[in-house]
Amino acid sequence: EADPKHVTNLLAMHNLDKQGAKGVATPGDKEIDKMKDGDDPLKDDEKPLYQTGTGIGIFLAGDRYDIRYSVKECARESAKPTKRAKARLKRIARYLVSHRRLIMKYRFLTSAERAAGEQVLRVFVDSNHAGCVRTRRSSTGGVAMRGPHSLGEICITQPLVALSSGESEFYALCRGTIELLFLVQLIRWFEKKEKLQKTPELCGDATAALGAASRIGAGKR
Repeated sequence: EADPKHVTNLLAMHNLDKQGAKGVATPGDKEIDKMKDGDDPLKDDEKPLYQTGTGIGIFLAGDRYDIRYSVKECARESAKPTKRAKARLKRIARYLVSHRRLIMKYRFLTSAERAAGEQVLRVFVDSNHAGCVRTRRSSTGGVAMRGPHSLGEICITQPLVALSSGESEFYALCRGTIELLFLVQLIRWFEKKEKLQKTPELCGDATAALGAASRIGAGKR
C-alpha cells in the first residue's frame, strides 16, 4: 500500500481535503485534451506547485497502478507545464478523493499450486495506438506476474511515432521482452538453487504484432 500521507498532501494542494469534496470515477478524462486554452503555459508562481504535485504523484504511482498512466502524462509536461497539465493533475486529485487507498495482497502459494506450476513468470503488454492527440505517440502498458503475484508494471511513452496499431503493439512486445529478460536474470540471482520451473511467457493480444515477432530473419518464415 502506498503511503497515505502522499494522498493527503496532494488533496491539500488542491483544497480537496475538506469534508464534502466530490470525487470522480476515473483518474483521467479525454476531454482535457480538447481544452481550447490547454496549450497556454502556467504562470511562474504556479509552475513549482504543479511540479511538486507531479512529484507526489510519481511517488504514489510506484504503488498505485490505477493512476500510473495519468501521472505519466503529467510528468511529460513537468518541464513546461500548461493549463492542460494542471487540469490533468487536478483530475488525479479528484479521483483520489473517492479512491484514497489501494491495497495489494500477496499470499503464499499452496503445495497444490506449486505442483501445478503456478510460479510461471509472465509479462502482459498492450499499447494505445496514437493515444496522445498532440504528438500521435503511443504508450506501452503492461504488468509482470509470477503466478498470482504482481512483480511490477510498465507504463511509458513510446519514443517513435507508430504508423499503425500493429507497429505500436510490436514496440510494446519489444519492451515487454526487455522486462521479461531482466526479471529472469533477477530471479536466477535471488534463487541461485532454484530454476524456473517453466519457460517464461510474453503475452500480447495483437495478431499482427505477434506474427511479426515470431518471424525468423528477413525471409517469409
